[in-house]
Amino acid sequence: MITILRYQFLSFLAVIAGFCSVPSASAHPNDRVAHWVEQVILGPEFGGVGKICSRWVKTPRLSIFGASEQQQKVVTDVITHLNETLTKTPIKKIELLKATDVGADIQVYFAPLQDFPSLAKQHKFQYVQDNWGYFWTFWNGRHEIESAFVLLASDKLQGKALQHFALEEITQSLGLSNDSPVFPESIFYAKGNNGGDVQQFSNLDKQLIVFFYNHIQPGATRGEVQAAFKKHWGVQ
Repeated sequence: MITILRYQFLSFLAVIAGFCSVPSASAHPNDRVAHWVEQVILGPEFGGVGKICSRWVKTPRLSIFGASEQQQKVVTDVITHLNETLTKTPIKKIELLKATDVGADIQVYFAPLQDFPSLAKQHKFQYVQDNWGYFWTFWNGRHEIESAFVLLASDKLQGKALQHFALEEITQSLGLSNDSPVFPESIFYAKGNNGGDVQQFSNLDKQLIVFFYNHIQPGATRGEVQAAFKKHWGVQ
């Protein structure tokens, strides 16, 4: 799934067999955290050219499409929650634009689940069936994310489930692209075919976002992530 100087990446909530093994509970706590960090930020999990980090290098602008007033409020609250952490990073925040702005860098679509394949075709990315929350990012040859799409099933998601999916998918569209079975309190948690029901970031999630955007460059490899973790983890 590679085009010239442009890569496409998909992530869906179900964790596919073949995940890296999880360190045992007896492992050193920092070893478990390091393993979790690598799982979440080293992508893509599917397609692409291997375990390499991709992220934004500018403040991304986001617009919402097809949302009810209540759905729009959920996304607005998610952006507010996310921006509280992003203020500690070089990109500062996600800028929320007026609804249906096709010039937005991140486009969040509310639509019935049956419409997801046509939306994906319209915007030239692949959708994997039966995923109620879904995202796809496009990046350049330097692994700088240039645009992203988030799909949320308007006929399936409501209440706490909507809050969870909106927060997870929008956060993952920033380049923290993979799920992990390590920490159940994390927004990135998934085990087997089950995602979590977390409504907000854990302290580790916040620390990871700050670490990722302050100390990991686009195109970073596993070795570079490991070196940065040893040097900078826990340093704000």
